[in-house]
Amino acid sequence: MDHERGSRRDSGKKRYRDDDRRSGGRDRRNRDRGRSSYIEVQEQQPAEDSPEKRLTTLLIILGDKMTPKEITTNIDKVASILKSEYSKLETHVLKTIKNCFMELPMKSYIYGTLIGLVNVTRSDVGVKVVKMTSQTLQQCLNEGNWRGAKLSLKFFGELTNANVISPRTMLDVYDDLLTALDEQNLKMSRADTIVYIVLASLPYVATRLRERCPDVLESMLAKIERYFYARERTILDIDGSVVRKSIQPYVGPNVPYEQQDMLELLWTQIQNLKSNDWVCPNLLKPWSEYDGVLITADQHEVEKFVVPQEFGGMNNSLPTTSFRIFVGLDDESIKEHDVSDISYFIINDVVDDILDIMEVNRKDCAKYLKDLPYCFAPDTFIGKDTTVSAAKTDVKVESETKMETEEDSFPNNWTNDNPPSVDTTNTNQNITANFQLEQIIVESTFKNIFQLPQPKYKYIFYHSLLTEAIGILFDRVDIMDVECCYRFWNWFSHHLSNFSFIWNWKDWESSLQFDPLHPKVCFLRETFQKMVRYSYYERIKSTIPDEFSSIFPIEPSTSFKYEDSTHPLHDLAETLLGKIRKRASNEDVQAYFKEIVTALPPKEQDQTIRDIFVQCVLMQGCKSFSHVLNVIERYLPILQSLNESPEDKLHTVKIVAEFWKRNTQFLGILLDKLLNYRVIDASSIITWLFTKEMETEVSKSYMWEIMKNTINKVISRVKQVQYKLDTLINPRTDIIDITSDVDKKVNSEELRSLENTLSNVTREQKEVLLALVNLFVGMLDERLKEYIEQDIQDPMSQYWFWWAYGFFKEIGRCYQPQMSTFMVTLETVIIDPLDTKTNPIIANVIEMIKAFGRMKEASVVEDLS
Repeated sequence: MDHERGSRRDSGKKRYRDDDRRSGGRDRRNRDRGRSSYIEVQEQQPAEDSPEKRLTTLLIILGDKMTPKEITTNIDKVASILKSEYSKLETHVLKTIKNCFMELPMKSYIYGTLIGLVNVTRSDVGVKVVKMTSQTLQQCLNEGNWRGAKLSLKFFGELTNANVISPRTMLDVYDDLLTALDEQNLKMSRADTIVYIVLASLPYVATRLRERCPDVLESMLAKIERYFYARERTILDIDGSVVRKSIQPYVGPNVPYEQQDMLELLWTQIQNLKSNDWVCPNLLKPWSEYDGVLITADQHEVEKFVVPQEFGGMNNSLPTTSFRIFVGLDDESIKEHDVSDISYFIINDVVDDILDIMEVNRKDCAKYLKDLPYCFAPDTFIGKDTTVSAAKTDVKVESETKMETEEDSFPNNWTNDNPPSVDTTNTNQNITANFQLEQIIVESTFKNIFQLPQPKYKYIFYHSLLTEAIGILFDRVDIMDVECCYRFWNWFSHHLSNFSFIWNWKDWESSLQFDPLHPKVCFLRETFQKMVRYSYYERIKSTIPDEFSSIFPIEPSTSFKYEDSTHPLHDLAETLLGKIRKRASNEDVQAYFKEIVTALPPKEQDQTIRDIFVQCVLMQGCKSFSHVLNVIERYLPILQSLNESPEDKLHTVKIVAEFWKRNTQFLGILLDKLLNYRVIDASSIITWLFTKEMETEVSKSYMWEIMKNTINKVISRVKQVQYKLDTLINPRTDIIDITSDVDKKVNSEELRSLENTLSNVTREQKEVLLALVNLFVGMLDERLKEYIEQDIQDPMSQYWFWWAYGFFKEIGRCYQPQMSTFMVTLETVIIDPLDTKTNPIIANVIEMIKAFGRMKEASVVEDLS
């Protein structure tokens, strides 16, 4: 047992000398910020193909996006490499290991287990790593680099888990630091910092300490508890509540939660962890899979640490207060985290470390925040499945091991040993997904922004972090699903509207060299279009560099066909417009039609009258939506009489589209209103969207917004009628019924009317969706035939097809519930007649629609065999 080995204080080991503690090689800026040398190492990398470079890469990527099983597999491989190559690369290995646990603390458990495995057969490596870690911790203490000291302690904890040092030795390290609590006239800020770094690192190693040295652990906790009592008395004596209140982000009587002192909250979390027998199920523990092997290794002593009386650097001179956003909200989609859970602290602490460490590299910051779920046990985060590999990580490790060294120097098993028997199943059972990663990141970011009296870094860093995420998404927009692109530019334009439309567009200027249909160009163009909707045209235009003028939208305006005085029908249109302005009656307008009909070509009379009248109605109402609705309602009988056939309605749609071609927002709204008034119908809009002249608009969002809005209207009518019918047949029972028994009888005439209406609207829904799919298939099939003639092998390489096909997929996904009711008809009418001529790309969408249906209806059958 470890407690039988005695304290290292009896081992006769010498203490460090001051000249052994300095590692050097770090500029003043990094030292003042507590930054380790990892950044410099990256800037001064060895030759690209050297063993040093490949080994560094191996260690850095170890654990990235890996499942627990993959982590175990790859730790084995890298451990074999380190054992084999350590003698040749000792200095580089030690420096890289240090950089890893100081700059990638979210993966300390991996590096601790790795060194533990190496230490089994090469205890000399364990000795050197322990010494290097000791030097790092002492240097951090000397410089007041408390984050670095915390991370060094955390790594010591993982070395304890991997049996590189004993639990009693780890407790001795803690005791060295907590000795400062015995000082006379102890500064609270100094003591708070020491207690914080001890408690922050304790959860990672607590189970080992409890197993091997429970009494010593209890003694340490009792000492910390006594300090908290003394601390509270001191705060009361100096009226410290004034300071506490002054740094609270929320003020007043209606704060959303109790704003606790962060150190006191951590102590509460530690006590709750103790009540749970020190078990934190959200932590990954790869070392536990190797206990049978690790227990055979030598353990190493750690020399004594001294906390200097005077130091500068990152001293925590003021207490900090908890900050939360997502609390007390009546929204089921938002998770309210249990702040008393130690896991809440651990996750937030890791996020804070990433923000701190990656302050100089926003890209890496965004990357590691995004991939954080892989650093915790599966199911820690809601909606984050880390039991499935997100990348071919094992392949990466394999490829990196091909170094120019002696043959067979990097075996995939243990050198001269049999590989350990490892159970790679998840040992952290019964975890409930309690955390929303996105919420924690947002809260941590704003916590730093709102930290009083000063944030750790300039505000721009936190804004830049979000900006970096947007930049990453923009770089990937051409590999996104088309619907995601659409949602992205919709969100981004709205986001900019809340920040005065300020953005560094110059960063994306290089995208202008791409094809006009390239997703990046379309993203920019559609973002500008949406921005104009949120503000004034000239204001938005003034914020956009001239270089983007080629894709900036034209100024919204009308396009009145008969405005030009040279038009042969100008006078007729002006007279009609004058009557509409004077609110002439429907009879007067129709009388005017009879007057002018003789002046029109016989075969074009109806079309010309429709064109003139609809144009004049739109012109009179162009000032606002209320204006145009008033005009439409006044002359609704005429509009309906002019739009009786499908051809008439299609013509009206084209007239509206031509009139508002310079303002697609008004175009969409006007078509929607005319649809409501039954002047036009859904089929006429869908048919217009697939006319030849609209093919050039395939990458523009207004086209797809009109399409979806039209289909949604049709589906909504079915739902409304169905609801009325259901309510008539089965009246609500949750309200007081005061009707008589006679009145309760279902009105057969009303019932029959609703049933007929439901039949009609359901048939319309089916016809519209069938027509929609048919038009999509016809349009795509025609373009595919052209590609075959042009010898284009991959149609998805053509951006027009990329957009059109992407929206076809989205229509299939979105309206699958409705399409599933007539899949047989859909396949028979659209697919079967084409037989083998149907391109597999098109058929895949139909198969996708069917697969959605199967998935929704699927049942899981338990195997009872």
